[in-house]
Amino acid sequence: MAIECRKRYIDYFKQPYLLLLALLCSVNTLLAQSSEKSQAARERINTLNQTAKKLNSDSTAQALILGHEAYLLAVKENDKLLQAQTMLTLSEGYLYDDSYDMALQYAYDALDIFQSLKDQAGIADAYTLLGWLFYDTENPILSMDYHQKAEKLVVAGTDIKKKATALNAIGLVFQMMNNSDSAKVYFQKTIAIAEKNKINTILGAALNNLGICENMLGQYPQAIAHFEKAMEMEAIDSKHNRLPLAEIQNQLAYSFLKLNNYKKTDSLLISARSIIDASTSNTRKEKLLDNLHTSALLYQATGNYQRAFDCLQQYIATNNEIVSRNKTEMVDALHLRRETQAREKQINELNAQKELRSFQRNALAAGLVLLGIIGFLLYSRLRRKQQRDKEMEAMKRLLIEKELDETLHEKEALTDKLGFKDQNIKEYALLLTHNDELLKNFIQETSHLMTEDADIKSMPNSYNKLVKKFLQDLEQHANDKTLHLSSDDAHADFFFNLLQKYPHLTENERKLCAQIRLNLSSKEIAALNNISVKSVEMARYRLRKHFGLQKNEDLNAFIRSF
Repeated sequence: MAIECRKRYIDYFKQPYLLLLALLCSVNTLLAQSSEKSQAARERINTLNQTAKKLNSDSTAQALILGHEAYLLAVKENDKLLQAQTMLTLSEGYLYDDSYDMALQYAYDALDIFQSLKDQAGIADAYTLLGWLFYDTENPILSMDYHQKAEKLVVAGTDIKKKATALNAIGLVFQMMNNSDSAKVYFQKTIAIAEKNKINTILGAALNNLGICENMLGQYPQAIAHFEKAMEMEAIDSKHNRLPLAEIQNQLAYSFLKLNNYKKTDSLLISARSIIDASTSNTRKEKLLDNLHTSALLYQATGNYQRAFDCLQQYIATNNEIVSRNKTEMVDALHLRRETQAREKQINELNAQKELRSFQRNALAAGLVLLGIIGFLLYSRLRRKQQRDKEMEAMKRLLIEKELDETLHEKEALTDKLGFKDQNIKEYALLLTHNDELLKNFIQETSHLMTEDADIKSMPNSYNKLVKKFLQDLEQHANDKTLHLSSDDAHADFFFNLLQKYPHLTENERKLCAQIRLNLSSKEIAALNNISVKSVEMARYRLRKHFGLQKNEDLNAFIRSF
């Protein structure tokens, strides 16, 4: 009986321990399952990111779907690093999709996270993507800034491919600035790294870029040598994406065209066009533009003006599909908004610090006063409080009046700006209408010429005269466009101030100053005045010399100061 009671007593105390042991086992099992699910989710996110990166250039819509799925999973896992990496993938996808506002927002958000995590590799990747984004929107200053920041970070790392890519990117920005000498230096550095480490993809791209520099400098035989070597590299690594090979063939065709080898030029253009037409990549249109441009020059050189005109029309249509004047303005506005927010944050932090210091000083003063007579302290504090209340009321009143004045001034400025924009839109619509009339007249006169019973030998002369007349009309149209820009009331004070200081400026120099003040790029000025981009850069150089500007002084900022 005693033994049975003892067993019951032991069993009574054993049951809670068994329950506790079972509970601990269940918790451990749940934690293990949760850890396994979390690991599986992270692997899923990495797989989606890698797949989206591969699809970004050819199947952007599908890549964005996968990228958003990866981002939602990363948010669910509350993993900041995976969120930032997924944001970069989404930003790259939107960049290929020409959705620059979304691309910029995701890139900046990713950069903020990488900076908070102090992830140098992630920061470098974000800088690189921002550099390409501003390069795509033809903003060489910001593009150069971000690419140089990325280059400083990757040089300190061990990723050779990223180092070569960063150097090649800086070379491309110098090339955009028409600084071929500096661009060549960076391309040669890229080639040296790529050859040493056998990175054929980057080597082919750098050789192609170096060839373009030689073309810009008129060194066509050297350019051909670089292009042919680049084609060898692309032939090795372009099993899936052959568009880089088409780009090289386009540039090589231009070199042979300049050397009057029309047969070789035609063969290369046909080969490149077949690759471009077979591609589904979002970047094929840029390659098509180069192909149409060189084709138009070829047909013009060989006297086939109808084909040249057809290529020119296709070039304009394709360019209108991918180039928008609002792209650069939109990205610049977003960048300015981010800088403004960053400055506001700094100002708020400074104000908070200032208020904290002020509070500390007041607390110290109060502590010292507390050592004195209590009555005097109460009296002094009462007076100080009354005086502070009066000052605060006065300050609030002044701030309200100041804010009201600023609001009224901003409203007036916005009203003036809106009127100016409306006027520009009206003038631009009239000019577009005139341009359409020019094209219609040219086509009608061409059709009329082809139906005339004229002598076949005299037909080329008649056609040349017709083309010359069309070009003269275009030039007159450009002069009219410039006249509309320069005669606007908004520039009256500008020309007055400018000519007061520099009275010997020619008409063309004054016109160029007005166009620079309108924030037009070299390419837009060239199209507006019917001249080459190189001529625009030479004119800008002469202006800098005339104004006596140093190398580190910005011509655009100097002109806007008047």
